[in-house]
This record gives sequence, C-alpha cells and structure tokens, in this order.
Amino acid sequence: MNKKRWLVSIGPVIIATAILLTGCTEEKIETTAQQLRYEKLEASLNELEQQLDRTLELLKLLDYLQKTADRYNIDLQTAALIYRKSQKYGLDFEIVCSLIQWESGFNPYALNHNSNNTCDIGLMQVNSRTAFWLAQKMKIKNFNEGMLYNPELNLEMGLFYLKGLFERYDHDWHKTLTAYNRGPGGLLEYHRTTNSYQSRYSSRILSY
Repeated sequence: MNKKRWLVSIGPVIIATAILLTGCTEEKIETTAQQLRYEKLEASLNELEQQLDRTLELLKLLDYLQKTADRYNIDLQTAALIYRKSQKYGLDFEIVCSLIQWESGFNPYALNHNSNNTCDIGLMQVNSRTAFWLAQKMKIKNFNEGMLYNPELNLEMGLFYLKGLFERYDHDWHKTLTAYNRGPGGLLEYHRTTNSYQSRYSSRILSY
C-alpha cells in the first residue's frame, strides 16, 4: 500500500481519535475545518486586493509621468528619474521640472559660461565652482567637472543644493529659487535693491 492510500485508509481513524480526545462531534470538526478554509480564502483575497491597489497606484503614477514627459517633450525614463530624485529629497516634482526646463531645457549637455570664469553645467546648470563644494559635502570621490554631464549625478548635486536652500530659507520657494539663481549673496543684494525676495526668475519657475 502506498503512502497516499494509507493516509486515506486511516482518515476515519484520525477523525474518530480527534472526537474522543476533544469531545467534538464529527460535524463540529467539519465546521471548524470549513471555517479555517474560509479564513484562508479571505486572507488570500485581502492580499490580492492590496496587490491590486498597489498596481492601480503604479499605473496612475505611470500615466502622470507620461503626461509630464509629453508636456516637456522628454522621454519617460528621464521623467521617472527626475520624479525619483525629487521624492528622495522631498522636493516638489512639478517645481523641479519647471526649474530644469528654464535652466537647461532638459539638455544634459547644456553649458553656460559666466563672467566670473565659472560655468553652469547640465540639467540643473550646477555651477562648476559650487560643484566642488557640493562634492565634498556629498563625499563624491575623484570629482571633476565632466561628471556634471551625467544626468543622474547632476540631479543629485542640483537637488542636494536646492534642498539645502529650501531648508535654509524656511521652505520659502521665492527665496529658495532666487538664491539658486543668484546665490545666497545675490539674494541678499536683490532684497536690498528691491525690498523683495520674489524675482522674475522665481515667478517664472513657480508659474508652471
């Protein structure tokens, strides 16, 4: 007799033994077994429902990112990268996209030479002089200017700097963006001149 047939043959014995040991009737045992099957089924359905909710959220996010990509005429992968980095630094994705559009037009090879012999490079137009200071703070080894043409690293450094300004200026976007454009010293000079922290630059970025 094989194992399966043996288990089938002693099934009634097991049920009878359970009845004797527990004082339960065969009907109660069957009811309990049925209840356990229902509970297991309910747990499986709950897990499936949670998975479905997560899938729907991902599809909504994908649709949102695709619309953003279409709006700025960029690929979905770039939109997803910017979204992920914005989330990492707790910054508004829409504002970050607007800033990048204004700074570089989403061109990772954008280069602008300044009158102080520095240059602004890449997606977020990170200043070459500021970049070396950022590299030290972020512990980026063997940093050089050419690394700013890497979109992911450029975003990391630009958003790290933007996040620092955002916290420094108490989450005031006009101060933050004006400082990003002019530098902290330039922000103070602009305020002394205009008695305002709201610049044409910050207004354009926030008008997305």
